[in-house]
Amino acid sequence: MNKTTIIGAGIGGLTLGVALKQQGFKVKIFESAKKIKVVGAGIILGCNAMQVFRNLGLAKKVAEKGNLIERMSITDQKLKNLSSISLEYFVDKYKIANYAIHRADLHKILLGEFDEGEVIFGKKLIDIDIVERKLNFEDGTDESFQLLVGADGVQSIVRKSIFGAQEIRKAGQICWRGVVEHPMPEEHINEFRESWGKGARIGHGRINNQLIYWFGLINSVQAPEMHEDDDLESLFNAFDPFLNEMIAKTDKSNLHIGEMTDLKLLKYWYKDRICLIGDAAHAMTPNMGQGAGQAIEDAFALANQLSDAKGDYLVAFPEYQKYRKKKVDKIVKTSWSIGNMAQMENKFLIGVRNIFMKMIPTFVSRNALKETFKI
Repeated sequence: MNKTTIIGAGIGGLTLGVALKQQGFKVKIFESAKKIKVVGAGIILGCNAMQVFRNLGLAKKVAEKGNLIERMSITDQKLKNLSSISLEYFVDKYKIANYAIHRADLHKILLGEFDEGEVIFGKKLIDIDIVERKLNFEDGTDESFQLLVGADGVQSIVRKSIFGAQEIRKAGQICWRGVVEHPMPEEHINEFRESWGKGARIGHGRINNQLIYWFGLINSVQAPEMHEDDDLESLFNAFDPFLNEMIAKTDKSNLHIGEMTDLKLLKYWYKDRICLIGDAAHAMTPNMGQGAGQAIEDAFALANQLSDAKGDYLVAFPEYQKYRKKKVDKIVKTSWSIGNMAQMENKFLIGVRNIFMKMIPTFVSRNALKETFKI
């Protein structure tokens, strides 16, 4: 059995397709969108994701299009350091660096690995006939499958087809993401910084030679559409002028707004001939910058297990989950906790938090990243 159908042409789905093709599998990927949307589209690729791309022969292309990240820092709202860690240790350990890249550039790199007809856009899945192993699409067409992988995000139709509706947790936070051409001080070009304020934060970093990717969060239980006309300069006016200038300069067409959510931990990521990866299996809040990285790791691990099992899903799917689930579940939980700490509103607790952040030894932060970056 060497034919795999993938639903979703995001980073995880495309990476899985590339990995499977290199293992000799036939793949077909269906994507609901007519084209990939790249609004507010920056992405951080830690050296865990970069190890996968090196193994797939894509690391050089990613490095050429992205921006090297040598340091990760947390600051207060005036850009004064609370915690900072050099990534040199991990570069030495894994012989690969960390990068930030425009999502459109990464998509282009991955899509370049496919032949015509292997990735089909504008095909929205509406339901699955599991008994007949048939996919039914909104346009009235259907497609049979041998093995099916859901890489279709937090609202996964594939997941709902095998497990029913699952709890999606709302963090009570609204996030704006943007991409803008804006000058950055030379000393911070290879640094990604996240600034924590009172019930709000801003992250930013270069993703290529011209562009900065940034995100800004506030606490809110309202739906994202209720915030579409918000004045961002007023919302984030307590932050450093550099950050406000960056936000003010961002064209509204390059802004994306959404709410922070994750998925209640699933017991299983597979059923019969159907398996899940990425957000479809374990959607997480982006507080550790690992959403894409963990989807990329999923893709590589699943492809390897299918190859080792010679396409026997009864062996490959359980082994894939066994290999990946413990690490991912921990990241999901940790990311949720970090988000709560970063979005504190109590002035006293914020002061305590900031003092605590300054006191964390480098080796503690390094040990936390060791687990994340090991694939």
